[in-house]
Amino acid sequence: MVDVETLFVVSLFASLGLSFAVPHIPVAYRWIYTTVLGLLNVLVFSGYDGIHFFVCIMSSYLASLLLCKTRFAGLAVFIISFGYIAAVRYCHLNNIYHLPEAADMCFLLMVFKVIWFAFQAEDKKECPGLLQYIQYVFFFPGIWSGPFLSFDLVMNALNSTETTAVRVLPFLLNRLKEVFPHLIMFYFVFPRFPKEPMLTAEFGAYPVWYKIGYTIIHMISRRGRYLTGWFTAESACAAAGVAFDKTQPYLVDHSKFRAFQPMGVEITTTFSNAIRSWNCTVQTWLVMCVYKRVPGSRLWRQVATMSVSAFWHGLEPGYYLTFSLAPFFQAAQDLSLSVKWPGEQIEFIGWIYWGIKVVMSQAMLDFMAVPFAFLDFSHSIAAWRNLSWYGVWIAAVYLVMYGIGRAVNPPKRRERKEGKEEGKKAEVKAE
Repeated sequence: MVDVETLFVVSLFASLGLSFAVPHIPVAYRWIYTTVLGLLNVLVFSGYDGIHFFVCIMSSYLASLLLCKTRFAGLAVFIISFGYIAAVRYCHLNNIYHLPEAADMCFLLMVFKVIWFAFQAEDKKECPGLLQYIQYVFFFPGIWSGPFLSFDLVMNALNSTETTAVRVLPFLLNRLKEVFPHLIMFYFVFPRFPKEPMLTAEFGAYPVWYKIGYTIIHMISRRGRYLTGWFTAESACAAAGVAFDKTQPYLVDHSKFRAFQPMGVEITTTFSNAIRSWNCTVQTWLVMCVYKRVPGSRLWRQVATMSVSAFWHGLEPGYYLTFSLAPFFQAAQDLSLSVKWPGEQIEFIGWIYWGIKVVMSQAMLDFMAVPFAFLDFSHSIAAWRNLSWYGVWIAAVYLVMYGIGRAVNPPKRRERKEGKEEGKKAEVKAE
């Protein structure tokens, strides 16, 4: 039997090669090519378990069709798709039903597509036809690995006659240059910095600076694994003519399907920018389909968004431990960065602070991601304990710096002269 990892790699590179043909196929037949390949992809990955995939997408379309003129189409499809996946995964975890890993992977991007489709139908008060829906769901570039593609992007790629002009090779080489450091770290550094030592008593005895450095190196090199898949999938999207734009350097608007920004994750002073730079298209989906549609305070919407993200990844406790920290770590950092740190206005000190903030953001992000690597609850907590809970202490430092910044540079009271003058004018006008 073929190993799942091997199947994923073969599928990725096969999709890249087959994507080059998409722009050269007549528009009338292009959708047949992309849909059949997408369907074959699902069947190869899922086998007979693909029945769950088809039940979910068809029930989601029916809900979109019936409810598109109401305010409940998106919510209904959200409940149907996530509820279906939750039920299947629950049965898998409790040995009621075995869901192969490859079949579960097919669900991931499908859920985003059907929910996006439903919210778009709800917003426009009109549901596109079933054939267009099928073309969208089974568009094969990035069908299981991402990046997430919107309905309009796929339809434009299928119907544009100009996409043959896309400069795919320069795009691919430029993107390879951006991800090359991560690829080197994944293949040559990652094996030398495994996660298992974090669970040992010997690791817990090391000084904190060593623990922080080890975790950062492990996580940066670990991210190279995901970047390998996304780089290949992005190249497949570009080759297929997704986001064709004559004004862009390679005739594709990369921002529409960019899955990651390496330096935005690794070299940034803000936790929020690091999150936005990772799995970018999924972040866009979360903002448009969850964050902006959930009522309540900013913190509550962040908690709801991170909870959906954790649930989307799976039912393992590690996902929830990771994403549960994100809103609170971000809130602590945002408070600290809302004030000037002592002496920050001096250029030399400002640069020192910049370097410190980059390290603090990276260390906090990677501490948060440790359970994502272990998934198991007990191992995740044990690893955090051996890391001396340094991420929590960094969040505490941010709060302390916020207090110092407020004390050194207290906020000025807003002058109300304009308000008073406008009030007087209003009184005169009323008289």
